[in-house]
Amino acid sequence: MGVSWGDPSNPALRDQITTEAFYRLTLVQNFVITPSIQWVKNPAATTAFDDVLTAGIRVRVTF
Repeated sequence: MGVSWGDPSNPALRDQITTEAFYRLTLVQNFVITPSIQWVKNPAATTAFDDVLTAGIRVRVTF
C-alpha cells in the first residue's frame, strides 16, 4: 500500500492525495501479475472530479 501527497507549484491547482493498494501475485517463477486500485482525492489536473478511482493490472515477464 502506498500514499502520496502532491503540492503543485502552480497555486491555481489543488493539492492532491493519492492512495494505491496492490498485490504481487507470482504465478510461475518468470511471470508476475500485480493488480492494483488507486484512489485520487482532489486531482490536481482537473476540477471536474473530487475523487477518482482507477483499477489496473501490471504484468512482468522475465527471461
